[in-house]
Amino acid sequence: MTGGVAVKLIGLLALSIGMTQPAPAAPAAPAAPAESYSIDQTRYFPTPEAQRAELESLMTEASAFPSVAPESPKDLLEYLHAAESLLGRLQRHRAYLLLRASRDMDDRD
Repeated sequence: MTGGVAVKLIGLLALSIGMTQPAPAAPAAPAAPAESYSIDQTRYFPTPEAQRAELESLMTEASAFPSVAPESPKDLLEYLHAAESLLGRLQRHRAYLLLRASRDMDDRD
């Protein structure tokens, strides 16, 4: 049996065992008022305008990013680090925009 098949079988076995045993019920968390927390949006970007400007620059960088990875190990490592950095910065914008959308309940912004 190859290693990949063995791993899949072990995963299926673990999944089937987990499905047959009922999970213990989690205690219900007390309901907190909706206004009990606050997130400082300026920890992401100082202003919405600053976020838009940075996103435009980032989109230009993402468009120019090579779609084919290099073959040499050293170049591939640099490529992967650059891709990871770019993805992290894009995810920061996504998180910020989701936060703003969740706070804009009246569709004003």
